[in-house]
Amino acid sequence: MHRGHIPSIFASLLRVTLAAGAAIAVHAQPPTLPLPRVFIPAPPSLALQPDAPLSPLRLLGFGVNTQDGDAPIDPITFAEDVKLEITLHWVPLGKVPAGTNVLLRFSGGGPDLEREYSVELTERQVGVVSRQRVTFPYEGLRYSGNATLTIATRDAGSRDYVQFVGPVRVLPRGFPSRIQEQALRKTFGEHVRPLIMSLCRLGPGATLRIPFTGPVGAIDRVAIVSATGYEGEPIQGARVCAVRALNEKGEAIATGYVEQGVTTAKSDYDYYPTGALKATRIAPFESTPAPEPNLSGEPYELHTYAATIPMKTDVPPAAIEIEYLLDDFVIDIKALALVPAQAPRK
Repeated sequence: MHRGHIPSIFASLLRVTLAAGAAIAVHAQPPTLPLPRVFIPAPPSLALQPDAPLSPLRLLGFGVNTQDGDAPIDPITFAEDVKLEITLHWVPLGKVPAGTNVLLRFSGGGPDLEREYSVELTERQVGVVSRQRVTFPYEGLRYSGNATLTIATRDAGSRDYVQFVGPVRVLPRGFPSRIQEQALRKTFGEHVRPLIMSLCRLGPGATLRIPFTGPVGAIDRVAIVSATGYEGEPIQGARVCAVRALNEKGEAIATGYVEQGVTTAKSDYDYYPTGALKATRIAPFESTPAPEPNLSGEPYELHTYAATIPMKTDVPPAAIEIEYLLDDFVIDIKALALVPAQAPRK
C-alpha cells in the first residue's frame, strides 16, 4: 500500500525498452500525482513480455474504491452488487494511435459470469503520467467468490495488450428471496420460518452469513431451495456447501451439507441426454421453460430443488452460515428457511 506520490520504484519503470538497443526516458524524476490510499502497482513483466507486442501505454498502477470506501487488496476484495470506481495511472510511451481504449474485464468462471468494459483514453501526451477514473458496471452481475480482474489496452484492430491480471474476491450479499412464504410452508410445513435475505449465487471461495433479526428457538432442520449450474457437474453425493448454525460467538453448533444429487441438482439437467451427467436429479420444486432447446433440439425446463438438511441444535442459533466447498461451478440459493425443533416432519 502506498500513499501520497508515486513511489521511487516507478522511476525505473518509466524507462522502457522499445526495441533491441533502443530506449526512451519518459521522466527524469517520478511525477507527483496524488494516488489512491490503496495503490496496486502493475507488474512490469506483463507489459514487457519478450514475445509480446509492446503497448504504446504503460499502466503504473491503480486503486479500487466502492461506495463503502477503499477496497482491500491482496486480493482485491469488495461486496457483491457494488459500484466500483477504478483509478488508473497511465503513461504513454510513444504516439498512441486513434481508437486505443482502456479495457477492464471481470471473469467469475463462466461465460455468463464475465463482464467486459471499454472506455476511451482521456490523455495521450507522450511521457506525461495521467490519472483516469473508470466506473466499472459490476452491479447487477450476480456472482460471489473467487474471480479475476484483467486490465489491458485495446487498439483499433481489437488487439489487446494485457497490463494487469490479478485475483479478485467478491463477498456475497443476501438478497430478498422471490419465493412466496406460502409456497415454502406448503413444501416444508406450516411451522417453517423463512429467511428473507437468502437469495444468492455462491461460487468457489464464497461464504454467506445470515444473522437473525428476531427471536429464534432451537431448530431441527434447515430447508433450502437451490440448483447448481454452469459447465460440468459435481459427482453424485459431492458436498457442494456446508451449512452451519452459529451461536452468538460465531461458533458452529450444528453443521450439515448440501449434496449433489441428494439435496440439490443441476438446473439444466434436462439439457443433456439421459445418463450423460454424473449425478441424479431429485424431484423439482419449481420448473420454468428454458430459453433455448436442449442438445436433442427439443424444448426443456430449468429446475430448482427443495430439500431439508438435518441441523438439530439444543440452543437457539444466532445465524446461519453457508460456505461453498467446490473449486468450480456455482450454486444458486433461491430460499432458506428454519424448521423448529418441535415442528412435525413433513
